[in-house]
Amino acid sequence: MLEHFSEKLNLSPQGIWEPNADLEEISYPDDGHHSRVALEENSFWFNHRNTCIQQVVKKYPPNGVIFDIGGGNGYVSLGLQQIGIETVLVEPGATGARNAKQRGIKHVVCSSFQNAGFQSGSLPAIGVFDVVEHIEDDSGFLNSLSDKLTRNGRLYITAPAFNALWSAKDIHEGHFRRYTISKIKHTLLNCGFEIEYANYFFNFLVPPIFLLKALPFKLGLTNSHDTKKGQQEHKQAQGITKTILDFFSRHELNKIKNDNSIKFGSSVIVVAKQK
Repeated sequence: MLEHFSEKLNLSPQGIWEPNADLEEISYPDDGHHSRVALEENSFWFNHRNTCIQQVVKKYPPNGVIFDIGGGNGYVSLGLQQIGIETVLVEPGATGARNAKQRGIKHVVCSSFQNAGFQSGSLPAIGVFDVVEHIEDDSGFLNSLSDKLTRNGRLYITAPAFNALWSAKDIHEGHFRRYTISKIKHTLLNCGFEIEYANYFFNFLVPPIFLLKALPFKLGLTNSHDTKKGQQEHKQAQGITKTILDFFSRHELNKIKNDNSIKFGSSVIVVAKQK
């Protein structure tokens, strides 16, 4: 199937497509894929993000395959597959690509977007879910995505929001920035995209992130991210905490379903179209 989009990819014995080029260095922690694959399934954060992405993709469906660029262990790709969206995972990290294949992702490419050799104007849709913040030259990256999209091809983006929430975790994860809706809209418009949808989500996480992560970092009380503590925060909540998180998650999802604006959040979700 991928022969229609690139002439530089070969299928390995493990069933993973690979380019004839060395892997590029990426701005992502070495332990990222190892630490996340075990907790994604039971994490309310990853589950809620998937549900929001699925809802937005249903409202603004792709005209063909979605190429999930920098898709890590394939958790978003798997969620899209489960709602009937054909998806190709493109992940430069070998560990993430293997995890995604083991998870059941049908089409996995172990490559950076640049090395994959996708033909200009060939991709029906692209997803970059918590990826753009890892790219130093985000405008250059978005221009390269635009070049590969078909006419009117759709681009789906999620990214962390608001520099006021910047903390040691952002540094640990290799972020270069956090976005507001106005900032990401401005960047996309300058890259020739038309904005179809933009909203915040995870609005209920803004107070705890600011008070427990961002504020201590700004005051110099924390200078490094505790990976083990971060993993504990993703574990499935129990009791009253679970009840509260479920309530806020359902409330936020209903807002997205009903096209209601969410005024703030710790993440932003955007759909743009290649003009």
